[in-house]
Amino acid sequence: MGSRQFQQTIRTDTDVSVNVNRATINEAVGVEEDGSAYPYSVDPSGDIREIVVTDCGDVVMHCVGTGGTEWDVPLNGGTGSFDQWELERIEFRDPSGTGAALSAVVSHE
Repeated sequence: MGSRQFQQTIRTDTDVSVNVNRATINEAVGVEEDGSAYPYSVDPSGDIREIVVTDCGDVVMHCVGTGGTEWDVPLNGGTGSFDQWELERIEFRDPSGTGAALSAVVSHE
């Protein structure tokens, strides 16, 4: 049984509004990369509902919403959980070329 998400409107720092709908999480994908081959893409068959980043360097998470809206989330070496978005795909990028390792779990429908 998946976990339920609730409808919420969020605003990113790039002034883009994203509408989030209720969803059920059914599957998860682990991302465990050594940093040698950025970018790393996650494009599951269902919509992404939750992302948990447990280890990363100075990388950017590029998000593509189900409506086609795109935005970047600078992770700056931090960890976090993102569970309020409805995404088609994400891509982890290394714009500074640091080659930082990356660990995350991506849950989707």
